[in-house]
Amino acid sequence: MGMKLNLSGAKETTFEPIPSGWYNATIYQVEAIETDNPDGNLPVGTPGINVQFKVDYEGQDRRVFTRYYIAPDDYDKKDVMDSMMFTFLKSAGIPEDDLRKKSFDLDPEDLQGREIRVKVGVRPANKEKGYDASNEVKAVKPVSEGDDDNLTAGLL
Repeated sequence: MGMKLNLSGAKETTFEPIPSGWYNATIYQVEAIETDNPDGNLPVGTPGINVQFKVDYEGQDRRVFTRYYIAPDDYDKKDVMDSMMFTFLKSAGIPEDDLRKKSFDLDPEDLQGREIRVKVGVRPANKEKGYDASNEVKAVKPVSEGDDDNLTAGLL
């Protein structure tokens, strides 16, 4: 069965990357993931989270994404990866005392809806590898740390 459409007044949406800078954001979605690439840096099955942030850029809902992994104890960059996860969770409002416990039970759904600040960068297009320019999350920090000179968006 067909559908009758009238798209004569529709505007084409393009998703050029938003400019680099700090943005206030909301953690929109967090899902548990595992690595599955046998040629990747981390062993297959390494647990992590995929985080989607919602940023209001010039009145548009825009999304930026990043992933955090729990590296195995013998991984050479475990300290850096643990630090990145710690900074994200603390910036999202998880109490440091909870994070420093020997065993912290992370519920990804508990992070959804929390406010956070994200530093967004622009990854240039690479036509040889087949991808367009896109945004990448470079850093996070709590919204409570005051305004930056280049803060681009207000609280959502």
